[in-house]
Amino acid sequence: MTVHCRNHPTQAAQWQCGNCLEVMCPQCIDRREKGYQFPNEFLYFCAKCNREARWMGAGNIVDPFWKRLPSFFTYPLHPRPLILMGVFCVIAMIGGRGIFGFLLMGLSYCVMLLYSFAALKETAQGDLTPPPLGHATLSDDFGLVLKQVGIYVIIGVAVFFTMANLGIFFGIIVFVVALLGLPAMVILLVTTGSLIQAVNPMMFIPLASRIGWGYMLMYLFLILRGGAPQALAGQIASVVPAGLMPLLSTAAKFYYMLISYHMMGYVLMQYHMEIGYDIDEEKFRESDVMAGEPVATGGDDKTLQDVSLMLRSGEVEDAIDHIQAYTSNQTMTSMELSQLYLKMLKLKKRNKLLVAHLPIHLGILVGENKKNEVLNLYLSPLFQKAGGSMPAETRFKIAGWLNDKGKNEEALEVLQQIIDEDTQLALIPKAHFRMAQIYNDLMMQPKKADKILKEAITKYPESTIIDQMKTYKSHL
Repeated sequence: MTVHCRNHPTQAAQWQCGNCLEVMCPQCIDRREKGYQFPNEFLYFCAKCNREARWMGAGNIVDPFWKRLPSFFTYPLHPRPLILMGVFCVIAMIGGRGIFGFLLMGLSYCVMLLYSFAALKETAQGDLTPPPLGHATLSDDFGLVLKQVGIYVIIGVAVFFTMANLGIFFGIIVFVVALLGLPAMVILLVTTGSLIQAVNPMMFIPLASRIGWGYMLMYLFLILRGGAPQALAGQIASVVPAGLMPLLSTAAKFYYMLISYHMMGYVLMQYHMEIGYDIDEEKFRESDVMAGEPVATGGDDKTLQDVSLMLRSGEVEDAIDHIQAYTSNQTMTSMELSQLYLKMLKLKKRNKLLVAHLPIHLGILVGENKKNEVLNLYLSPLFQKAGGSMPAETRFKIAGWLNDKGKNEEALEVLQQIIDEDTQLALIPKAHFRMAQIYNDLMMQPKKADKILKEAITKYPESTIIDQMKTYKSHL
């Protein structure tokens, strides 16, 4: 779970003071240059007690790997790996099934494994773009590729030896433990470069346990990924010409291989503190706004900067008053400022202001298409009790999302509110139409749907959707 800065609740903390245990974001930390002998190098001190603070690691800054699953699947679609996979697919097409083709595919597999290792190492250092196609990328880790083959050989020998001497039952136990520990072995191989340490149970089992349940989640994804090429081949074999199958099979294997190594690299980056793997801290620090540097010029951004400075001094009440003064003349649109305002109001138990801000915050969430957050807030007892006016467009979107989630009664209630307000004439017929669809399609009440449509058609004959309503009514 991400630890947030106490003064800036929407900012992830990056440093912690070993003396007072205060956690700080880049805006709160006291950054000092080391000296002219060390250009562009800095030390970081606690602003409270003037003690040097320790970096909390990349794991508290980056998104957890399970939140980045779509990005893992798009990673191999970068031009660099696509070119490499394209070459290997051509090789698969022209190589045939003889010994020559087998050797070519073996070479292709080794090169792709080299590239995947490079992707793992680059990702672990925070570079989320595929590595370049250069001689260094495709040759530097050749020893690691041979050692990974060595891992498989050692596992096979260990399983065979155990079965021969202790029986099948213990052999299966060794195989299962080795299979579960394989991602940890690969990570150890990259971090230590040692085959002996990678296959040592006293090394890979503790590493997996330090990562914790995140390791098992990663392992589950890797297992599913491992079966994906075969599952895909089974689905398309009947509709794809036989001559194209080697090409597609090769592309699928290499595509999922790169996804796996990229994911392992990201897990290594996320848990580098637990694993004991060194990464370039400055690369992550420089990616965020540093202490004392301006980050905004006007509007919500300027207010957010002003409030951040107040919070740095502990002036929460003044920060609330500052936002009140700002919103008396301007409409708040910043998600970050709105979330920060809500947290301050809850902290100080400013319930009246909190209730008044909830519809504004909901509107901002709707504008950002945060569907789950919108529905959670809208259906919360606090919001239902508070009420508050919202634009009809916002209500209409919420009604649609409620409908998508199967919350039919709640969706009908929101649509009825739009009709009762009678302010947005363009939306009122649409609200009638949507209500009719819910009653007929989802609640099996065609009579109610017919009544609603009849009223809308009579009352709004100039509506842009009049023909749609008439057509729909005729089929009831």
